[in-house]
Amino acid sequence: MDRDHLRPCDLVKRTGYTKSKISRILSGAYQIDSITLHTIFDALKIDLLRALLAVGRLGDWQQYFDPDVEIIADLIDVLPSALNKARAGNSRARISLPGTIILADRLSEMIALNDRETATRRRERPIAGF
Repeated sequence: MDRDHLRPCDLVKRTGYTKSKISRILSGAYQIDSITLHTIFDALKIDLLRALLAVGRLGDWQQYFDPDVEIIADLIDVLPSALNKARAGNSRARISLPGTIILADRLSEMIALNDRETATRRRERPIAGF
């Protein structure tokens, strides 16, 4: 709400909840159920997976804004179908934790390389105003 300069009355309009319910939610006096949480996240345009990663896995809501958390959430969203497509018709085997770590390292290097190449392109061919 702070990021988008929203007031509680804006949240009332976006969710359809009453002023008193929003007030109780924001004050912590209301136990939020999953439906209410999803409704508020939708109203505030909060990505549930990114929020779960930031708070549930990393323990810091501010990690929600970390570009790495956004990449991880995007990967979790698209990886199942990409794996299904790539592994179609093959027997599937579990990958051990050391194998998963190797894959994570390789993917991380690819992302870091993309970061470096993007920075170089921006330096060499800046777009107006950037």
